[in-house]
Amino acid sequence: MRQPQALSLESLVKGLGNPGIPWSRIFARVLGFIGIDDVQTVRAEGMNIPPLAIYAVPNGEKAVEALVI
Repeated sequence: MRQPQALSLESLVKGLGNPGIPWSRIFARVLGFIGIDDVQTVRAEGMNIPPLAIYAVPNGEKAVEALVI
């Protein structure tokens, strides 16, 4: 069984320069570092693709409504 990685400010900062780690995971780790560990993220995908951009925010809003709070 894998041991949990000890979190330190240094390990969080190192993650910022790693392109393989999504920002949502880095953000969740930063919040976890200060004690907030129940985090859910929603992405508005397609914002930079003009034909999809008009649907991106409404789809993101639907995803937020579907979250279990």
